Amino acid sequence: MLMNGKKTWTSEHDCQLMELKKAGKKPKEIALIMGRGITTIYYKSTELERKTLKINQRKVRRCLGGCNKDFESSSPGNRICPNCIKRDRSGVVDPVAIPSMGIN
Repeated sequence: MLMNGKKTWTSEHDCQLMELKKAGKKPKEIALIMGRGITTIYYKSTELERKTLKINQRKVRRCLGGCNKDFESSSPGNRICPNCIKRDRSGVVDPVAIPSMGIN
């Protein structure tokens, strides 16, 4: 417990909350079982659901780094494949991988 009287959350508490929620318990019931406020239960369950959604955003996406190949991306913001990232860091540019820029 913190000095302000609030309880800290552990990963065990997170698991307990999600298990109770999966079991169909309502937030008010979960709050009573866990000895927490109902607002805290709403907030924490929303936070955990967002983290789960973020983890579940992995999918195959097209590389926007120049090669245009499909790769497994961790999130919608990850749109450059590892090969293009390596190429950019090494400074070696593959002219075949770069779309035409009107340079002859």
